[in-house]
Amino acid sequence: MLVWSGGRERTEDDFRALLGAAGLSLTTTTEVVPGYHLVEAEPAP
Repeated sequence: MLVWSGGRERTEDDFRALLGAAGLSLTTTTEVVPGYHLVEAEPAP
């Protein structure tokens, strides 16, 4: 799926940088099933 849409896998550090650029702060990541994670963010202080 990622190959077809031009997407890519991201690390937690990648998400921190991406969210930071959008004015958000990563709060938690939760593995919902093996290989799939829920990423939670909130407005940066």
